[in-house]
Amino acid sequence: MVMTILNVILEQNIISVAPAEKNRPASLLREKGLEAKAFPHLFPDGKNTYDDNTRPNKIKLSTYINNRLFSADFRYASDPHYIFFLQYLIIFYPFFKHYHVIFAVFINSFGILY
Repeated sequence: MVMTILNVILEQNIISVAPAEKNRPASLLREKGLEAKAFPHLFPDGKNTYDDNTRPNKIKLSTYINNRLFSADFRYASDPHYIFFLQYLIIFYPFFKHYHVIFAVFINSFGILY
């Protein structure tokens, strides 16, 4: 008897759970205070993160990252988890910031109307 992959999956009763809010997938990059929640040892008061709205002048992500990594406070540059988190932001933040434009271009390239 040959078992297919589908039979194996159905027999295992796999349950997939993903973060969601109001039955919609939740994006990590849209989570307010994500940086402070993920790194409480670097942001004990939960302030001065990239998405902090109390900043008088909005700064670019690249400027923020340079200031964090090359500041006199070496806690940020010495934490490898924080560095990889910043790399994740650099790669995915522009996509999530303009996902509707990218999605429209992708759909239009195949001639699909939505």
